Amino acid sequence: MHTEQLNAPKSYRWRRHLARMFGVKLTGDIPERLIAAGLPVPLSAKRRDRLASIRSSGVLFIHVPKNAGTSLSMALYGHAITHDTMRYYERVAPGFVASAATVAVVREPVERFVSAFRYATNGGTPCRWVSEPFRATYQAFQSIDAALDHLERYRDPFDVDHIFRPQRWYLADAAGRLAVEHLVPIDDLGRLHALFADRKVAPFPRLNVSRASGMTVSDVQRERIRRLYREDVALWETVRSERRHESGIASVRTRAGAS
Repeated sequence: MHTEQLNAPKSYRWRRHLARMFGVKLTGDIPERLIAAGLPVPLSAKRRDRLASIRSSGVLFIHVPKNAGTSLSMALYGHAITHDTMRYYERVAPGFVASAATVAVVREPVERFVSAFRYATNGGTPCRWVSEPFRATYQAFQSIDAALDHLERYRDPFDVDHIFRPQRWYLADAAGRLAVEHLVPIDDLGRLHALFADRKVAPFPRLNVSRASGMTVSDVQRERIRRLYREDVALWETVRSERRHESGIASVRTRAGAS
């Protein structure tokens, strides 16, 4: 047994053993394994409490990592939520999903990767650490290329921490279709207040912020990132195109009203 395993708290060693039984590194991924196998998903007391607060809000926010999710979940629910997928909510609360407003924030993939890389090499932030099974590996990355080499070797989402998983992975249903009604670009968060105008939503605090960095991404690295997250690139371009279209319609209406 490794030294770090001997020194780890007993509860952590037990969770790690349980995760390995399901072929994952994080116990939070076990529900995804159960869903894929068509098995029931048992809910712990913490999961039941989180689901109750989400139900009471009438809004299902899918927390995609590195997309301002901590801030938004605090505003919506008064507490942080975990990185559960649409597949999870469709399994454990199908009636609620059918009636709730569903929303997620999306981000330009290269920008998101740089944020995740900075977070990973720092070991996390004062608010949240990188998950223990990945922390040492990620802190040892000496460059963006080293991180990309690692991610190109480990393409299964369960082999990497949430911060490096594709955005679309969180937003798709069991058939692989996008299942979130409102996809909001991270640079247009003001739109969320319009979406929730009829609800009491607290101002958005800024939490879980990585330290600033003047990191430069080369053209070659940028292309590697875009290849790695090609589905996210397509998603981002679609969302931005739809947003430009909506803004164009709004501008036409404004000019028509002025005349």
